[in-house]
Amino acid sequence: MMRVRVRVLTAVTTALLLTACSEPVPTRSAPTPAPPSHPEVAVPEPAFAAKRRIRVMPLGDSITAGAGSAHEDGYRADLYRMLAGAGWDVDFVGSQHSGDGPDDDHEGHSGWTMTQLAKRLHGWLIAYRPDVVVLHAGTNDLRTPEAARFAPQVLTRLLAQIARDRPGAQVLVARIVGNRDVGDGAVRQERADAYNAQVVTVVAAAGVQFHLVDLSAVRGRDLADKLHPNDAGYRKMALGWFAALKQL
Repeated sequence: MMRVRVRVLTAVTTALLLTACSEPVPTRSAPTPAPPSHPEVAVPEPAFAAKRRIRVMPLGDSITAGAGSAHEDGYRADLYRMLAGAGWDVDFVGSQHSGDGPDDDHEGHSGWTMTQLAKRLHGWLIAYRPDVVVLHAGTNDLRTPEAARFAPQVLTRLLAQIARDRPGAQVLVARIVGNRDVGDGAVRQERADAYNAQVVTVVAAAGVQFHLVDLSAVRGRDLADKLHPNDAGYRKMALGWFAALKQL
């Protein structure tokens, strides 16, 4: 803040003249002090979504594709409507299309592991230039104990690839949804719990463009089968993504 110094003229000279002359000499009024300056008020940056149209890439496996939901929209249709209702000018992007929602583009590939996603990811990121990547991946990496053991390292490499190819993108990374306790579901749930515990560490170390979103509470009655959410479960996922996106 700049300080404004105001010089107040005194009446010394006028007083001397009054003593020397019989005619009174009018005194000069002091200048009106300038009002104190105020600190500049910072104009807040517009919200992330208010800056431009936002390209969002839903990335993952059959859960991203919407398996288990009534219309194969998964979480995407609900999330799109939530974002649009909040004022986002949003465009979902990707080479895949499923569901009957307002924007059916995505990169959800049924049965794919994170290694399989990584092989194609560079081309997708270059082609579609997403501003936001919404990543739910790892479910298919938990099929065997050996694959599950290395899943956190595979995720680390996947995030590093996104950082190299799309350094300006904001990336939401999920702690993945749970399993239904049917058949081998209990065993897979143990693997999912162990993987999700490591996801926290992986995302924290990946850099500021990566953000953890905990979707692991979607399980049990939220599932249509052992692995895939039903419509209620997908809506919970959409709410989780939406809450995280509003913080960007």
